[in-house]
Amino acid sequence: MDLQVWLLDAHTDLRRRLTSSVIDQVPAPRWHEQADGGGSSITWLLLHLARHQDLALATVIRNRAPLYLTHAPALGLADAPTGAGLGEREQPDLSARVPADALVAYVDATFDATRRWLQRLAAMALAVVPDSSRRLQTKALLDPVELDWLFSMWQGRTVDWFVQWPVLGHGQGHLGEAIAVRNYFAPPKQNAQELLKAVLADDPNNAAARQLLADLPALARESAGALAGEGRVDAAIDLLKQAQAVYKDDAQIAQLTSRLVAQRDAEQKSAKREELLGELRQQLALRQLNPDTARKIGFLIAELQKLDPNDADARAYREQFVRGITTVIERATRPQDLAPLAPVLEQLRSQLGTNAGDVSALAKALAARGSAIEQAERERIAAASGWLVLNATPWANVESVVDQGTGKTVELGAERSTPLRLNLVEGTYRVTFRHPNESRSVVQVATVRAQQSQTASATFPTLTAADYLKRAGYAN
Repeated sequence: MDLQVWLLDAHTDLRRRLTSSVIDQVPAPRWHEQADGGGSSITWLLLHLARHQDLALATVIRNRAPLYLTHAPALGLADAPTGAGLGEREQPDLSARVPADALVAYVDATFDATRRWLQRLAAMALAVVPDSSRRLQTKALLDPVELDWLFSMWQGRTVDWFVQWPVLGHGQGHLGEAIAVRNYFAPPKQNAQELLKAVLADDPNNAAARQLLADLPALARESAGALAGEGRVDAAIDLLKQAQAVYKDDAQIAQLTSRLVAQRDAEQKSAKREELLGELRQQLALRQLNPDTARKIGFLIAELQKLDPNDADARAYREQFVRGITTVIERATRPQDLAPLAPVLEQLRSQLGTNAGDVSALAKALAARGSAIEQAERERIAAASGWLVLNATPWANVESVVDQGTGKTVELGAERSTPLRLNLVEGTYRVTFRHPNESRSVVQVATVRAQQSQTASATFPTLTAADYLKRAGYAN
């Protein structure tokens, strides 16, 4: 097969599929609907496809005015900019003006002109580099500033490129998008498959209907591919699932469905991962350690590791967070430094799991540090403490011992009678003695020195030894 025949076949196939799969199948009133509520309408795609083919062939290759300038009034675009329909993004205010019959006439005229030219094509002509910039300005009346993207993309291209891309490749690309609004298999009784079967029931020899019905699986796959290429993977999967319900044994549809489902799941997983990572970085950047931030950070790390237990970033951030808590524990020197960490650890147990190795290690480190601080405090107190021996003659109860430096009362046990020995932190203490038979108490001030023993004594002279023994039950 020579090049000319191949190009003619490719162009004929493009036109056949455009006509049979879109123009002849989708009711004209639906041509202004945008695919899935966000894509381009059939009106815009047909206009866009024809405009590019028309410009490439008539203007750039053949150095003539584009057919569009003649068809613009019938298309309702006489007063529109000369670049109308060239952009990929639909302009609804322009496409809404275009009547279906005039649009089909323009598309047909463009394809007819291209076919006539291809039938006379000489291979040598494909290597020519036409002056696209000058011809687009003088013949198509296009503004090189407004359409700089088109001028730059087409500048310096050979005729072969214009045939391969604007005429064929570009058209093939948008064909899939155009048929994306096709109701191949739904809704019931209003879909292409059922309608074609009805046609064949009435006319079994209808070759066109038979061919269209045979093409439906391929068209469904092609449409799904076009939708996926535009980022509308969910719509592509929905279409393929409809096809699977009809063509249960079609391996290609099943494979494409599986691939797109995997692609969608991977994209959703990736998007979720980026969202979680962003929130995690924000929380870590706050450098605040409290139950609330621990709950949030623990949750975000747990969610990331649910998505992928081997996620390197999640693992690194988890290690960073745990390392930070470990540092706080190690630097604590007082019980009050450790107190806020208990609820933090409780949140981590809740989010990351009680049996998680790093959480268990934190719990052990917290307990060990608490014990170490308590021991150090005991040793500090012992090193800074001395003994205070309290005596009274003949005896008395110690009513109170008050640290004069702090004003705090020393806790005494149930047994308060003298003699009494107390271990106290270095300082000056005010000791109050009282005897139950005396109305007045005796107050003494004693200074306790570290690692030394100090005695404070009180005397109740009105109580003789005989009285004491008598009251104690040893004499009559």
